[in-house]
Amino acid sequence: MSRAQARQGDAVRADWDVHDVQSRVRETYEAVVTKPDEFPLLGDVVRLDARQPRSEVLLAAWDVLRERQLVPSLAAHAEGGETHG
Repeated sequence: MSRAQARQGDAVRADWDVHDVQSRVRETYEAVVTKPDEFPLLGDVVRLDARQPRSEVLLAAWDVLRERQLVPSLAAHAEGGETHG
């Protein structure tokens, strides 16, 4: 809720950034991470500590994706000849 309250402009959603909705979202996330077997369609469930700085959370998420080979390698990208910039 503190992150939601800090949002401004188009990031504010009156139908989403309310205690009732956010409480239900948190309950759902807690159910998924504490009993992942009850949600088999989600596949592998990983819990990240989002209390860290955003850059560390993002790095942790990328590490998990790389560990599970869910991102292409840089070498494969370079071989494809695509460049963005």
